[in-house]
Amino acid sequence: MIPQATVDLGAASTYAVLAYSQVTNSGASTLFGDLGLDPGTQVDGGIVMMGGGVTHMNDSAALAAEGALGIAYTDAMGRPSGATLPAGVDLGGLTLYPGVYTCAGNINLSSGDLTLSAPDSTNTVFIFQVTGSNNLIIGPGRQVILAGFATTNNIYWAVSGYCSLDTSAQFFGTIMTYTSVTLNTGAVLNGRALAETGNVTLLANTITDPTP
Repeated sequence: MIPQATVDLGAASTYAVLAYSQVTNSGASTLFGDLGLDPGTQVDGGIVMMGGGVTHMNDSAALAAEGALGIAYTDAMGRPSGATLPAGVDLGGLTLYPGVYTCAGNINLSSGDLTLSAPDSTNTVFIFQVTGSNNLIIGPGRQVILAGFATTNNIYWAVSGYCSLDTSAQFFGTIMTYTSVTLNTGAVLNGRALAETGNVTLLANTITDPTP
């Protein structure tokens, strides 16, 4: 596949969680990075901010981050596809390499773990496009495994519907959804949960923003 440039997240790059309408939380969730909400004004308690992360709610910083998210989402969705995945694909057990992957149905990770491998340090960007109001659905306990030169900061999931990480899933990359992101009990995200028009739901999770 043709090597890809990174997706510029701009003002959204420091956010572990960014939502439009609401951030809900149950249990103790920990964010290493910023938390942003705009134009909504409801953030549930129980979220511990670490690593110098701050909360921006319905302010100029959150507004700028939401604007940057929209630009980044459009960029990621607009990249020419290098490989087409079948609708409803299960990525379990696969090893994928850098490039742009497009799916016009749901992307699932249910039957096994997914390995993202970057053998060459000059070609490390993965972009997954879930189009047509479809969703990214990660099953309970499933993992993304990084191999070679693959890094969290170069993995992007652009989702036209919603994303759901089931119980105890361990996931990597920046999730940019048009609607919402839900992390179920104990799910761990090494990346970002960014929702352009909906909410982010947490249930005793840890999210680590990979900003260097």
